[in-house]
Amino acid sequence: MGKSDKLYVTQSEWSGVKGQHLSSKGAHNYLQHAEAGFKALPFDCCALSLAPFENPVVAKETGTVYDLVNILPYLRKYGTNPASGNPLSTKDLIKLHYHKNATGDYYDPVTFKTFNEHTHIVAIATSGNVFSYDAVEKLNIKAKFWEDLLSGQPFKKTDIITLQDPHNPRNQNELDYIQNKKAVTDKEAEQVLNDPLGMINMNATGGASAVLKKISDNQNKDKDMHVGQNLDNSHLVKAPTHFPKSTGDTSDVSQTGSKAYNAAKYSTGRTAASFTSTILDPQSKNESALIDEDELMFQEVEKLAGARGKDKAKGKAYARIITNFGPLSVELHCEKAPKTCYNWLMLARGGKYNGVTFHRNIPGFMIQGGDPSGTGRGGESFYGNPFGDEYDRKNAYKHDARGVLSMANAGPSSNTSQFFITYRATPHLDGKHTVFGHLVGGVETLSQLETVQVDKATSRPMRTIRMEEIQIFTDPFEEYKDKLAQRLKKERGDYAQEEYRARIKAGKEQNRTTWFGTNLGEKQTRSQPIKHDDNMKELLGGTGGGGVGKYLSLKRPANPDPAPSKKKKERSNFSDFSTW
Repeated sequence: MGKSDKLYVTQSEWSGVKGQHLSSKGAHNYLQHAEAGFKALPFDCCALSLAPFENPVVAKETGTVYDLVNILPYLRKYGTNPASGNPLSTKDLIKLHYHKNATGDYYDPVTFKTFNEHTHIVAIATSGNVFSYDAVEKLNIKAKFWEDLLSGQPFKKTDIITLQDPHNPRNQNELDYIQNKKAVTDKEAEQVLNDPLGMINMNATGGASAVLKKISDNQNKDKDMHVGQNLDNSHLVKAPTHFPKSTGDTSDVSQTGSKAYNAAKYSTGRTAASFTSTILDPQSKNESALIDEDELMFQEVEKLAGARGKDKAKGKAYARIITNFGPLSVELHCEKAPKTCYNWLMLARGGKYNGVTFHRNIPGFMIQGGDPSGTGRGGESFYGNPFGDEYDRKNAYKHDARGVLSMANAGPSSNTSQFFITYRATPHLDGKHTVFGHLVGGVETLSQLETVQVDKATSRPMRTIRMEEIQIFTDPFEEYKDKLAQRLKKERGDYAQEEYRARIKAGKEQNRTTWFGTNLGEKQTRSQPIKHDDNMKELLGGTGGGGVGKYLSLKRPANPDPAPSKKKKERSNFSDFSTW
């Protein structure tokens, strides 16, 4: 027996705190009781709503993840961190960038390991990218490489935020807003969200980062309100005291009479919203929603996919990549991957690829380039931000031959400016990279590039392979822009001609002078009484005049002489012969 065993029943055993009369049973019950009161926070849920987040943000102080639409009303009401209770403002929130795999699960974009409740998850404060701690520890901390693994942004060790630590889980019941029973009502949340965001669509304005920037700009003018301070609602839209009379005009045609070429068949919905919400000014005129110009152009180019004969080549673009080893002629599938092809063509037109090297060359696999920094971690798309993949489109092209042109990425929807050309069929890349073209000329040049010696450790060519220039011969997007410009010019000309005709007609109606020099005056309507000037009164025989109607006012004679009657002729009757 151990020295800690006592020969009597202790007070804790009598009270039942750790069981009843048995130490082992009491400890077991105590652990069960402790575990029953512990609730861990799911890594993919908001700490306020406990529902899966859509726009995740994190407070660097505690590493607790919130959804933007849930944390904004809480900060407006309390001004504190829901986890710790310390003061917190929207300027302290950091937008997180999670990455999903093909199955829709969150994963590490570097190691491609799926996140779960046992993964140590961290985020970089300067970029907001989310990684597993294993990747950051091996590639950043131990290697003393203090740059983001995806964006290349520099950061410090203090910028590493722990989102989930399986060895040190966080108890949900210990959060400040649960301990102090702080809550935000639905009415308060709706009022706050309508204030900073207005009618802004997060997806259309750049997501939560743009919204946070907008709110931060507003807060520079009006400081954050904390607990106990009066809320300044002067900047809120006040409900109207009366509704204006309806004009009865519900058309979506602008006042100028012309309709935008990118007008959608549906309205913006502001009319219905204005009569539903009390904080919006009433609107009685429907306005057509506007489709993004680039999206409309992509839709028109996609329609060329089913063309045949001579029109079949209208959906293709043809260009020549001039390298220091020779030319490479390529055909781009604009009708199948319009966004990717447009990005590549616009970067080429802007000279972004001129002088850029191929930084990676793997014989028997592919050659990769398009990074201006030459490191493989840089590059920016024409749109400014990484854009989505197009390999899931109907009848999308595959990596099924040598000379296929495809986009390089760091994970789903992370395409920028880097691309690669295959040396053989690579079907394992299907569903991961977007194919947007293939080689139609310069096979000898591609063979020379494959024979260039490379560093086995980094796959970097020992000799510099550089793109001198890219020449574009055919571009369906430019053809679409030219046709659109001609159509708009014609419409503007027709409208200007209609305006000219309307002005001429209005001028003729205002000019009421006849060929004989008589001024007829203003044109009268049926509802207006006819007005005559002195000249007309004189012509019509008015008072004091001797015109055409001057005899109309004379009296008739009392007994006028009767007119002589004509003598009637006697008719002969041939009924008998009495007159013979």
